[in-house]
Order: sequence, then structure tokens, then C-alpha cells
Amino acid sequence: LLLGLEEEVPNFNFSIYPNPTADNSTINLTVLAAEKVVVEIYDIAGKRVALNNYGQQEGQLNLPINTSALDNGIYTVQITVGINPIIMPVVEVV
Repeated sequence: LLLGLEEEVPNFNFSIYPNPTADNSTINLTVLAAEKVVVEIYDIAGKRVALNNYGQQEGQLNLPINTSALDNGIYTVQITVGINPIIMPVVEVV
């Protein structure tokens, strides 16, 4: 049972929870300097199924992700801060 995933990179770190999820997840993200934040969700075939543009952000953030419209399955989440994309390997929607 995956309860959450955490990742750390030089300019920011984040976690996403709950995982697996049914209706909503939250991305807890720390951005050290004001940067544009974009979150994209991709299905197993690589098709983008959701795009959330949060604009310029800085500091400790809790970004809501609505997954209620997604079919059950495995997804990847790409978080882009500035020009730095990071891919969260697995998020399960149940």
C-alpha cells in the first residue's frame, strides 16, 4: 500500500498524498524562489489527461489535484517548477 511519494531535487522538494487516491490528492511542494508551477497528469499510454497551471509560486505550497474524473489506473505526474520538470513515477487512482 503506497501512502505517499516523496522526491527531492536541488531547487524544490515535494510529496503527493494520498496515494492511491479516489477523488483528490494534494501535492505538498516547497519552492525556494518564485517560479511558475505546472502540474500535468499522464495516463499509462503517455496521454496528458490533466493540466493545472498554478502561476508564479514560492514557499511551502499545498496544491490540490482533482482526480475524480480519471478512470481507475496508474498515472504519472509531472511537476514543472520554472524550467525544471520532475516526473512522479506512479500515482494510482482507485
